[in-house]
Amino acid sequence: LFLLLQIINIVVTVSVQVSYVQDGLSDSSLSTIDLLCLQVSIGLFKVIWGISFIPWSYNLLVSSGFSSLFSIQSRLFMSLINYIISPVLATLISNKSCYYFALNGQSD
Repeated sequence: LFLLLQIINIVVTVSVQVSYVQDGLSDSSLSTIDLLCLQVSIGLFKVIWGISFIPWSYNLLVSSGFSSLFSIQSRLFMSLINYIISPVLATLISNKSCYYFALNGQSD
């Protein structure tokens, strides 16, 4: 159950982030208003997902017999994935050269 919840969380959040990076950051034809709407939409998604899915999965784990401490750790892990790891993965998936200079150094 724990693994299934983690997979659902990762697939949904990374998919939304990849969509945002590909549509919003890669498309230079977007107007400022369109980009603002896209940014507000991704922000609203993160808030709604964070206050709905994560607490629901926590309650599900506790009611399924997992310890409260384990469930809290799971909730923390999901939050880290949603707010830190998924944006990094989405950027990496969408643009292969994005972290090139950070990893290899800049050559002159």
